[in-house]
Amino acid sequence: MNNQTNPEKRLLTVSPSPHMHSKKTTTVVMLDVIIALLPLLVWGCYVFGMRALTITVITVASCVLFELLYTLIFKKPVTVTDLSAVVTGLLLAYNLPVTIPLWMPVLAAFFSIVIVKMLFGGIGRNIVNPALAGRAFLMASFASAMTVSGTVTKLGFFENAANEVVSGATPLLSVLDRSKYSDSYKTVLDMSEMEYLSSAGLRVILRLKKTCPDIRITGVRPVVYDILETTGFTQMMLVEKAYR
Repeated sequence: MNNQTNPEKRLLTVSPSPHMHSKKTTTVVMLDVIIALLPLLVWGCYVFGMRALTITVITVASCVLFELLYTLIFKKPVTVTDLSAVVTGLLLAYNLPVTIPLWMPVLAAFFSIVIVKMLFGGIGRNIVNPALAGRAFLMASFASAMTVSGTVTKLGFFENAANEVVSGATPLLSVLDRSKYSDSYKTVLDMSEMEYLSSAGLRVILRLKKTCPDIRITGVRPVVYDILETTGFTQMMLVEKAYR
């Protein structure tokens, strides 16, 4: 009796992925994603103006450039032709406010491509989404630029264009930016209709406190008052609870 196993009759073969193959290449898949994302770019340009297109071009070009430079410097196979860097650039642009300084998308693209994607081995090996990681990096490093309100126009390059949309954590910041308060100016902030207060709202109140030292907050509901008390705002300014 022959105890040797015939290699041709092996019942189980263990191999790395992919286990299912298709005629579609990575480039084709990424091109499909790009086509699906383009209508959002058109709508963004219509709503927020041509500055949205500017930011998108900067992020896409930066992502492609950083990936190309990485592969050339470290003598790796050039991978920009798979269009994954273009997809990352589009997704990154869609996650940024239109009022962001134009140099920040370049920094976010470097973090997304070089740190999150290429250092982990390239496409398919990164442990988190590169575009979202770039957004998180900017949020942690430049929170004000990522959350501050700004006047958005359909002609975003021109400062005196007519207002179309106010985008950001709250329109109150845009009011503060345009207002000039004297030392004797007293401000009353009515919170009677506010049911919850986030960290972005706390930053607005803190900025308002610096601009208007005599600010008084009225009509604060118990849940919001607990937030203000826990964060120490009740010690910095006069906060009146709502009695109803």
